[in-house]
Amino acid sequence: MADFFEQQHHAKTQTRTLVIYFLLAVVLIVVAVNIAVWFAGIYGGLFQLPLSEWPFSQYSWITTAIVLVVILLASTIQTARLGSGGYAVAKMVGARHIKHQTQNTKEKILLNVAEEMSIASGMPMPSVYIMDDEMGINAFVAGLKPSVTVLVVTKGCLEKLSRDELQGVIGHEFSHIFNADMKMNVHLIGMLAGILFIGQMGYFFMRLLGRSRISSGRSSSSKNSGGNILLFLLILGATLFAIGYIGLFFGRLIKAGISRQREYLADASSVQFTRNVDGITNALVSIQSDSNHGLLNNSHAEDMSHMCFEMPISLAFGGMLATHPPIEKRVHALKPNYVFSAHSKSTSQTSTSHVESNFSQVSSFAGSQQNPSNEVSSIDHLNRSETTNSDAVMASIGRPKAENIDAAQKIRQAIPDDIWDASIENKKNATLMVYALLVHAEPEDWQQLHDHFSALLSKTDVQCLTKWIETLLKIKEGIRLPLFNHILPVLKTFSKSEIDELLKQVLIIVKNNNKINLPEYLIYALLKLRLSPPKKRAQINSIFKIQTELEYLFSAFIYAAHVDEQQRKKQYQQMMQQLAIKNPSSTRMDKFDPVMVHSALLQIARLTPLLQKTIIQTMTDSVLWDEKVTIEEYELVRTVCDYLDAPMPALSIS
Repeated sequence: MADFFEQQHHAKTQTRTLVIYFLLAVVLIVVAVNIAVWFAGIYGGLFQLPLSEWPFSQYSWITTAIVLVVILLASTIQTARLGSGGYAVAKMVGARHIKHQTQNTKEKILLNVAEEMSIASGMPMPSVYIMDDEMGINAFVAGLKPSVTVLVVTKGCLEKLSRDELQGVIGHEFSHIFNADMKMNVHLIGMLAGILFIGQMGYFFMRLLGRSRISSGRSSSSKNSGGNILLFLLILGATLFAIGYIGLFFGRLIKAGISRQREYLADASSVQFTRNVDGITNALVSIQSDSNHGLLNNSHAEDMSHMCFEMPISLAFGGMLATHPPIEKRVHALKPNYVFSAHSKSTSQTSTSHVESNFSQVSSFAGSQQNPSNEVSSIDHLNRSETTNSDAVMASIGRPKAENIDAAQKIRQAIPDDIWDASIENKKNATLMVYALLVHAEPEDWQQLHDHFSALLSKTDVQCLTKWIETLLKIKEGIRLPLFNHILPVLKTFSKSEIDELLKQVLIIVKNNNKINLPEYLIYALLKLRLSPPKKRAQINSIFKIQTELEYLFSAFIYAAHVDEQQRKKQYQQMMQQLAIKNPSSTRMDKFDPVMVHSALLQIARLTPLLQKTIIQTMTDSVLWDEKVTIEEYELVRTVCDYLDAPMPALSIS
């Protein structure tokens, strides 16, 4: 199975194939519309021109130009509407955002499952939405990159599935995030809007002119001319409406070609992630036995059929144009000996009738305790496994497994529920958590910073912050990134001025002792990435173009390893040799330079996916050379991966 970076590369290749299909559809539509205009003109009496001469006439060129402009304009407008990615898709289908403060039990369960998988995979928590009017069992994810994603489920999905089944569905959807499906799926909606618009335009003409009566008994030439034009438009509208099925056919063909095999991959990934084949299997069986199946009543069901967990529309002749394999084949791919029967259906229904009893403390994280142990060791957080090497680490990026969920549960159990819940109650508390994480990253600064916070915050806020810091400092370092991602949805609601003020205060705190250390810098770097993301720039296709930045980045890695000077030099040279960089500067190892490291993060994000893979491979080789992973090394790897939009779960060491 291809790894995350190869999937990203493959997605770009598949996008090119998609463009070829799109262009083929456009060519056929242009030809069909030209024939339709000629036909309507002949029978409408507007002109007499043999079909063989039509391609060389001015009418043909004008028709072709109009069709191309209409297709391009419709695609451009729809793509622009979806410019905000997943949020625009959620708005398009009328989904409602589920907030963390929800008091609905089933909605809390959904949030807990999504957050559990978010921590396990190392990916920011997606914004979660529900389609309140849809009782079919379905779900989808949408977004332009893994770090900015929405997860949308139907009400039927919440009402009719058990926690294990819901987890199987969410695991399936998370795999679409990891497998680079989302961006292409959103772009596909925009691209197909153009080729589908021709049929919609024909339908508009038919509705506009369908009730018009053309008088055949009038002899006035002007009236005859007007009647001819109306007849021309009516015939043209009918043929354009028929031609619209060319766009519909190609649209469904493109979606089917892209989606079908990816559904099998997502099903298998869900099982690997959750370690529970029955969860997703029973969810599929529940869809088949449910009266609503996975069907959606939404007017955009056709547009997003390729994005959903199960087919949201009915096809008279499914087969080749179906975006999803039949449920029987999906189930048998997971459980080859599974027998569909009435008993299977009743078993699924029975399990859903006991949903409430299958969940532990839905007000908190799955399996969490009200009074958890106050420590989680970095070794537990980094997950021991029998075989650990850089290849295994690379394979884990975008491919979280069940042990990562176990690690996520341990991390969550270590964080008191009152802090976990309070940190996302409002903007003020989210800001306090940022300050608490900075102190947690550099606890020696706490006494000096106390006066700063006393001047900056109210007495009540200082007391709250002090309590949080004192509690969090008893917990080892594995909690910083999970807590950061936990409060991220609240931070993203900040206005630009609020973001600027937060970043300003964070810099003051980080520079408190005139020395910036790696752990506190990483929090600042993640804040910059998530709240003030860099503008998209041209891709870089050579590592040697950013050699200086890489030297500083790798020096930071060695800085984080806490090894002696001789070992630092050895590691540094090995990393440079692995990238075939000749004559690297040895002065980079003298100190940690946050400015150059930040520049490196921005530059490697511009590399092609396979070059990014090379960088991460080199870094993980360096991290694992001594079979010891410091928390600084781990967090730096995670931060680099975040800048590459590559979700990295907890590292495994032997």
